[in-house]
Amino acid sequence: MRRGGTFQARTQQTATWLVAGSRPLAALSDGALVSAAGVWATLLTGTLILAGTAFALWASPVRHLADMPATLSRSPG
Repeated sequence: MRRGGTFQARTQQTATWLVAGSRPLAALSDGALVSAAGVWATLLTGTLILAGTAFALWASPVRHLADMPATLSRSPG
């Protein structure tokens, strides 16, 4: 028998695994960018990427959500 929180726990663990697994690749690309362009250019690039994702979220329909969507009363399938 499945518990209600099992799917949420698996989803959270998958997201954590993806983020943690991408860190070595991010470190490698950051090191290459620092070597090629310098520290300040790398920091500026990271800041612009972060600001761009924040702007994309702000411009999306997520901004207009006032309440969390309702959950299903039972699991599908």
